[in-house]
Amino acid sequence: MAKRKSIKKKVNREELAKEKFFKLNKKSDENDASVWFKRGMDVSDPEKKLACFKRAYKLNPKFEDLLFQMAEVLFQAGKKDEAFELFDMIFAINPDSENAFLNKGAFLFEDGRDEEALELYARAVILYPENDWMWVNRGNSFSRLENYEKALECYTRALEIDPKAAETWFSRAGVLNTLDRNEEAIEAYDRGLALNKKIFEAWHGKGAALQKLKRYEEALEAYEKALKLNPKLANLWISKADMLQMLERDPESLKAYYKALEIEPDNFYSLLASARILMRYSKFQDALNYADAALKCSPKSLEALKIKGDANYFLGRHRRALQAFNKILAISPKDPEIWISKGCAANYSGSFEEAIESFDMAFALGSETSSARAQRGYSFQELRKYGEAIENYDRALTLDPENLKIWNSKGVVYSYLKEYEKSFECFDKLLAIRPDDFSALNNKGTVLYDLEMYEEALECFNRAFEINPNFREAKKNRQITTGILKEKKTS
Repeated sequence: MAKRKSIKKKVNREELAKEKFFKLNKKSDENDASVWFKRGMDVSDPEKKLACFKRAYKLNPKFEDLLFQMAEVLFQAGKKDEAFELFDMIFAINPDSENAFLNKGAFLFEDGRDEEALELYARAVILYPENDWMWVNRGNSFSRLENYEKALECYTRALEIDPKAAETWFSRAGVLNTLDRNEEAIEAYDRGLALNKKIFEAWHGKGAALQKLKRYEEALEAYEKALKLNPKLANLWISKADMLQMLERDPESLKAYYKALEIEPDNFYSLLASARILMRYSKFQDALNYADAALKCSPKSLEALKIKGDANYFLGRHRRALQAFNKILAISPKDPEIWISKGCAANYSGSFEEAIESFDMAFALGSETSSARAQRGYSFQELRKYGEAIENYDRALTLDPENLKIWNSKGVVYSYLKEYEKSFECFDKLLAIRPDDFSALNNKGTVLYDLEMYEEALECFNRAFEINPNFREAKKNRQITTGILKEKKTS
């Protein structure tokens, strides 16, 4: 007799696993609510947990611990209304349930419903005045509603009940920190840390309180301890970096900001702070890169745009600098410093009329500086409006007689006007104070050259070249003048 071919059935593995999961040891267990409750407690999968709890609920709808656990699972699954309905059921079974007051209040707090939580805890602390966590949770809601004095009263009461509760000390310290009662905050952090040194938030909070008291070294030490406990939190690295800046330890500060950015590459604060430090160290391209990254996070950041403008300016990319300054002025048109920066960028872009308009806006806004006046003078100089240039240079010197570079600029303009005596007078005033000013020496030499006083001119060019051998203009003028003097000798 021939064998019949067996038919292979496709097995649903999920169904098989589910069947195995729900298989109980004894048939009688199917009707035991406590068994289903225990199975629900033993599994981690929320759906399986809830399925077990529902089986238990059908068997015993007044099982208080079961209702608590069901509420927890439903709340975490986002089914908050169903979770709160279960608390109503618990209160219907036991109107004075201590756990129901505590847990419902905690869920209300987590859901941001602080007023309702406080209403609940007001009843709870009358029924259970010695339950310190009722007072702590009540304090937390007061704190979030910015009723800090009430929060402190609650934490104080909780600590009278249990003075060894580290977390309560930390909650109290946090409120004191917010109120700038920093010495008291530090004392509270220390009390809590004596009980539990492994809470990084406490070290972080203590560091913030110490920082506000300008106890920077101690603050840094606290931040370091926080980082040992949690080195993967960007905000801790930022706090450390900020503190290092306060201590003028910029290179270390920059490294700490970089660590924060390894964790959160789009952290705007760290990107901007890094750009700021790099600008101080004249690392303009790097600063520009970080400013651009910061602007991707916050396109209208005025500080990031300013760094972008300044970095491009110092890199000689004056048109790009001008674009950045224009973006700032579109957002904040009454910032005189930006109008001055725009004027300088416009000057070096060859947009002299635009530069003059920018400086005029800055002056109208009440910011007339010597350097801005000098730049405005340069605008007129390049437009060959020499009278206006001299007027601006004179005004710049009135504002700051120590701005010696202006004498150099005035000397050049007088030479263009062929007022050579005045020109020499300007150069000599500068060189009497700063005899190694190679630019003034070169410019004086140029005027002497124009007057065919070649030997005197060569002396100036030689001196300028000795001071700065990389000064190409002086080198070139020196060669030309030397050539002329040689021709004169041979002729």
